[in-house]
Amino acid sequence: MPTVDNDRTVAMEQLIGAVQPETAPALSDEDLNAIIDQCLRATYWLPNETHRAGALVMPSVSNGHRYRADKSGVAASTEPNWPLAQGAKIRDGEVVWIEDGPDYISAYNVELAIHLAWARKLAKAPSCTDWKAGGISNSGSQIFDHLEKMVMLTKPFEVA
Repeated sequence: MPTVDNDRTVAMEQLIGAVQPETAPALSDEDLNAIIDQCLRATYWLPNETHRAGALVMPSVSNGHRYRADKSGVAASTEPNWPLAQGAKIRDGEVVWIEDGPDYISAYNVELAIHLAWARKLAKAPSCTDWKAGGISNSGSQIFDHLEKMVMLTKPFEVA
């Protein structure tokens, strides 16, 4: 059965591989955790779980669909028989779920996390000055330009 924790582990590995957090300007573990947590887009259905209106869940056994909570409430102790028709509704304890489109590959939006991580690196970039001292040089403007380019290249898009 898929879990948010397993998806988070995989998403974090992908994020680290894509943004090289140890390369200056570095991202701390705290930075990475905050970014990945911000990119949770859905959870997997669990019994007796409280959901807010608008929350997205995917069935514990994939059926190719995701579902949006119509109103806040507590799910039942047994998973509903999820409808497959577009926009179909199903009651689950206090929650009414509405079919909301195809399921996600992961509970986390990794593409958005990568974009946000590059944006965080850009925000941490030193001032855009070039300097030379004793045969050592730094091209701050090139670093800034590279980070700015990575932010633009990783900007996610969603297909409606």
